[in-house]
Amino acid sequence: MQSEGLRAQSASFAYTTTPVLRSVSFGLSRGEMVALAGPNGSGKTTLLRVLSGVLRPEQGSISLDGTDLRRISERDRARLIAVVPQHLEPHLGFPVEAVVEMGRSAYAHLLRPLSSVDRSAVRSAMDATGVSSFASRVFNELSGGEQQRVMLAMALAQQTRYLLLDEPTVHLDLHHQHSLLELLVKLRADRDIGVLAVMHDLNLSSLYFERLAVMNRGEIVADGKPNEILERDDALSIFGAPLLRTRHPQTGATQVVLERDQTPELLDIKP
Repeated sequence: MQSEGLRAQSASFAYTTTPVLRSVSFGLSRGEMVALAGPNGSGKTTLLRVLSGVLRPEQGSISLDGTDLRRISERDRARLIAVVPQHLEPHLGFPVEAVVEMGRSAYAHLLRPLSSVDRSAVRSAMDATGVSSFASRVFNELSGGEQQRVMLAMALAQQTRYLLLDEPTVHLDLHHQHSLLELLVKLRADRDIGVLAVMHDLNLSSLYFERLAVMNRGEIVADGKPNEILERDDALSIFGAPLLRTRHPQTGATQVVLERDQTPELLDIKP
């Protein structure tokens, strides 16, 4: 059914007088993994914030499984949609375990200790993201990659239906990029979670996601299977870089690489 899932219908938004989203229609279903790509300033993060309910569209609507998101309380939204931002407060001086426990705020009573169900959800989230080994360390003393994993654990502790991530691999080395994306694939399958991630890396998007949506100037200009999107000249041209296509040697997925200007002057090669 079209009403199922997290959906934007002709959603527009502007921070000032310049539109950031222009009549965007977009949907994320449970069990889907969708990458959202585009140049800087194209509206990707704003679309994530509108879909999560943090921002309200000035025109159009956002619905969650057929219900207008404005009719769902903030507490109930947190049980349905989890957001992993690029950064938390950098001076957050709490132990890792306490930060992950914040993900249970939509379930726990403010003046009561966490229940056994809450603690089980926290342990499961920490184990899944590999942060249990440094549960007692202070969040603001962690590396950027470690902080990213803690933020994901906090989101998983919410046990939501939809997981929205803003550039989840940006602070991660290759090992942790691989671990995180493999984890998202597993969570999607095991928990039937709908995953939407803002991604700058088109190659990771092609390898791990079943759908790729490309934004430019506040509009979605392409949306489909990554291989099909990356074969379109118009979809790649918006990134403003000379790109060559190749194939992943293991999966056959379309990959893109930067083209170099091989002139002797640029490479400082003397004849």
